[in-house]
Amino acid sequence: MIINPVYKKESAITWKSLRLVLILSMFNLFLAIYMVSRVNAEIRNMIVLLEVNYRGIPAIFKSVVSISYAVALLVSSAISASGISSEIERRSLDIMLSTVLTPADIVLGKFMTCFFNILIYLGTGIPIFSFIFMYGGVSFMDFLMIILAYVMGAYLVICMGLFCSALLQKTGVANFFSYMLLLVVFVLSLALPKGIETLLDINIDFSSMGNGMVRNVLLLNPLSTFYMSITRISKNGVFWTSLFSPVEVITDTANADLYFFSGIFAQFLVGGVFLYMAIRKISPKVDQ
Repeated sequence: MIINPVYKKESAITWKSLRLVLILSMFNLFLAIYMVSRVNAEIRNMIVLLEVNYRGIPAIFKSVVSISYAVALLVSSAISASGISSEIERRSLDIMLSTVLTPADIVLGKFMTCFFNILIYLGTGIPIFSFIFMYGGVSFMDFLMIILAYVMGAYLVICMGLFCSALLQKTGVANFFSYMLLLVVFVLSLALPKGIETLLDINIDFSSMGNGMVRNVLLLNPLSTFYMSITRISKNGVFWTSLFSPVEVITDTANADLYFFSGIFAQFLVGGVFLYMAIRKISPKVDQ
């Protein structure tokens, strides 16, 4: 089996340090403690009130997954934004390009390093997420769609971070603009329609043909597909529901799953475009 040499080197360096293991262990320990405390509080309420709250456990599940997802996005942006720029600052990129390695090998190797680190983080959290199956309320298909939306969000952020790293070539600057791009793509794109409604004091009908185009474009935002996946469980307990009014129209239709997977596929293509631009950016210029 042929392994990307850049990924092989980076992964060896990463796992020689205990830092990644400690960070993963500490954060997942925090998630486990948070989850257990919330579940115990929910069970105590059931005993005191002599009433079963069927929405309580799914709401805890959604909050735990949402916290983990937010951290994964922030970590993905941080580790990918230094991927190419760190090699430029150490002046090792030109040396790598003078070998048999191609620009695609370098960018894809950096991508694989970041992506598999996030998959390890997700993998260590899945046993914590799986507690929901003890109480019911989530089907296996629902769980898989949540994981798919989670992974695709991290994938797109890593692609954007590597593009910023190759374009700006300074780790500090690349980190800043990577987080700014994350803010624009993930948050501001969702807040814009709601802001227009509030500013103009109008109610936009996103089910109409013209506004439906805006709704479909928002499927490029991984937060939209993540929201669609967790609201398959229930819409209660999602404090940021008001931001997703354009996407809300989709979740109530028979084609909701089709929209979800179309959004996932579109995000995959957009991430590929960012990787391609990063490869082009570090490719040696050929004098005419």
